[in-house]
Amino acid sequence: MRMATLLARKWRSFGGYPLAVRMLVPVAFVLLGLARLAILILPFRLYAPLLGQRRPQQAERDWREGPSLDPPQDGRAFAIKQAIRVAARLTPWRSVCLPQALVAAALMRPLGIGFTAHLGVTRDDEGAGPMQAHAWTVAGGAIVTGAGQLARYTRVARFVHDPQRRLR
Repeated sequence: MRMATLLARKWRSFGGYPLAVRMLVPVAFVLLGLARLAILILPFRLYAPLLGQRRPQQAERDWREGPSLDPPQDGRAFAIKQAIRVAARLTPWRSVCLPQALVAAALMRPLGIGFTAHLGVTRDDEGAGPMQAHAWTVAGGAIVTGAGQLARYTRVARFVHDPQRRLR
């Protein structure tokens, strides 16, 4: 009985999302599985190009800076953000920051949405523990995946996908 109540509550909650988000959730779910598998079996250099073209770090640049979006693109990026968050909560495997960043890139790229993907590292508060890595994506100045305490992380890589600009 409890399980039925839980499922009914989750179904009602899911029904409250816009149709664009509900349609993207199954796609994001499958892509999260593929991204997780790629991360487990492939070297980073093989899937990193999906994140965009590697660009040098510029200390003075804001981590939110990236290609600007028009209102329809901004709406699509927001729907992608919500769909990835919902799908990540449903996966039986860990769908943490890097798989989410890869999925965001895979969904935004064909829609012509420009984005920037960042990779960062930090240590715990005492600085003695193991390093922790984090990935986040930004589109139009808004965080699509990987929101959190980003000020803690030292950015070590930046990847940019700008569909308006032809890159060599």
